[in-house]
Amino acid sequence: MGQVGALKKKFVLLQDRDLSVFRWVAEQKFATRGQIARQFFPNERADAARPDRVCYRRLLLLCKFGFLETRHVRTDAEQFYQVGKAGLSELAHRGEDPLPYIGSIDLKNFEHDQRVTDVRIELAELGAKDWKSERRIKAEKTRGRWPDALFTLGENRCALEMELSLKRLERYPMIFRSYVDHHSHLDAVFFVCGTQGVRDTLLRLAGDSRRFYFGLWEDARAGFGRAVFANRYDRVTPAELV
Repeated sequence: MGQVGALKKKFVLLQDRDLSVFRWVAEQKFATRGQIARQFFPNERADAARPDRVCYRRLLLLCKFGFLETRHVRTDAEQFYQVGKAGLSELAHRGEDPLPYIGSIDLKNFEHDQRVTDVRIELAELGAKDWKSERRIKAEKTRGRWPDALFTLGENRCALEMELSLKRLERYPMIFRSYVDHHSHLDAVFFVCGTQGVRDTLLRLAGDSRRFYFGLWEDARAGFGRAVFANRYDRVTPAELV
């Protein structure tokens, strides 16, 4: 009944939460219903009998009027959401500078982008602030390396690098050097590595830097705040920085 009722509506009054969803999904490129529910409908998590029900009805309504659009990828059975042109136009109408429209999901970076969103949700629950996504960093034409995200934990300005697999090895010295040359204000750069081999290789290539910390996605997935990140001199969990 809830689905039929939503589809019969002739108009929708946008709420502040809807606008926040548009901004958030645009920054993250795409999101699942579960990710949106966890970020914006936290009270539903306590209702095991009908999880995400209110979230689902709201997303259904926003899609009906073109504010959000649904996507599918051939490697995953789940439905994904991206911001529609109507959603971006609404942000622009309110004086904001929305990110450009995306009409599909990039399969090459699909897993990477999904994991970055998972980490963002965990960090928000941990108390992180001032999240700036790679899309926003690129749009602002920031000099130097464009990390997957910038954020603040406590008094510490941090960057996120999701390295599920290795790039060409000759690229990493330039990446590390760019942080030295253009991001001297950062206190910590967290590299989330897909395997132990990736982590060990990056730890070796990073040399003596104390700002780069390396951890495993397996540990971050179990709880980013408790995951151990280390370099040659130090070990830290993100929760310790809050």
